[in-house]
Amino acid sequence: MVKQINEVDLKKGEYLALAIYDDSPEEIEKKYKIKFTEDFDDLDYVKYALFFAKDNLTNKEDYFMLQRHLNSPESGAEIWVLNNDQNIIYRIQNYLLELGMEINISWWCDRSFLK
Repeated sequence: MVKQINEVDLKKGEYLALAIYDDSPEEIEKKYKIKFTEDFDDLDYVKYALFFAKDNLTNKEDYFMLQRHLNSPESGAEIWVLNNDQNIIYRIQNYLLELGMEINISWWCDRSFLK
């Protein structure tokens, strides 16, 4: 189960940059009907979409976001996750599929960052 949430419902904590989804926020919005919020942080203007998910097999709850700083030299949208256990890559892939998205990842973080 995956649902898009607002900032109030996002669980606070230290998020890890897990991957880069190859499409831009604009492409993701057009292809998959996911709504991005435009805001700014201490770095730049940013577009983000926030999610809560629960794994159907393990009942593990996850919070993640798709994010892109508008002046970033990298293309695509970063995927940030709160849980950084060894199985998060598998769960994120399943969550993307549940959202009707392709597994279109151009970069994964080094597995040594996962617990």
